[in-house]
Parts: sequence; C-alpha cells; structure tokens
Amino acid sequence: MKFIDAKRAVAIHDMVIAEHGGVSGGCDMGLLESALRRPINIAAYEKDGVADVPRLAAAYCYGIVKNQPFIDGNKRAAAAVFELFLDVNDYELMADDVSTMNAVIALADGSLSERAFSVWIKDNIELEKPAPKPRNGRKIEP
Repeated sequence: MKFIDAKRAVAIHDMVIAEHGGVSGGCDMGLLESALRRPINIAAYEKDGVADVPRLAAAYCYGIVKNQPFIDGNKRAAAAVFELFLDVNDYELMADDVSTMNAVIALADGSLSERAFSVWIKDNIELEKPAPKPRNGRKIEP
C-alpha cells in the first residue's frame, strides 16, 4: 500500500489553489500530519479487512476536512489527496467532479459519515488494469 506524505499533500493543495483560486500558503503542518497519519494508523491497527483502500481513502479525506490544516481550499485539497491515494494504489475514481465534491462537502458538514463516505468511494471506483508488459523488448499495442 502506498501512502501520501505531507510534502505531496502541500504540493497538491498549491496546485488546487493555483487552478481554482483561493488563498495559498499558511499550512498548519501539525494538523496536516495528523490527518495524513490517520490512514496509516487505520491500516496498522484495524482488523478483519476493514482497512481496505476505500476506507483509507475516506480517512484521508475526513482527516483533512475535519482538521482544516490549510487557510483555504481544505475540501478541494482533501478530494485531490484521496483521489491521488486511489490512483497510486491502482484504483480510478469513476464519479464526476460535481458528485465527488458534493460527497466531500457532505462529509465536511457531517451529513455523510466517514463510513458512508467509504461506501460511496467503494461504489465509485474501479481497479485499474495493469498495462500489458512488453515481450522481447517490443512495445505491445492495445
């Protein structure tokens, strides 16, 4: 399992702010590190298969929207971080941006629980198929 570190999360936040506007800078690294440690702790300590990829992605998003480590753009950054987590672990989020942000907003305002958000993620992802491996050094065309 691959996890997201603070350096990458800050870079994601900066990209989100540059693309969509808002106030950049001003990150409370303690709050960010706390949010980013949640999925790692869940993976280490939860038993019985509860710590699957959707559960951990939800933990990233929940941690960031609740801790509010950035001055601005916390929900947007949280969405980008959980989607990157899915991507680096070979899953693709199939929901459109509007549906995704509606779910993140509901998570942030408490109308959607972290567990329900995890189910929403599970219902909206697909495992990416690995690219075919080249044979004899030749490229394989799809």
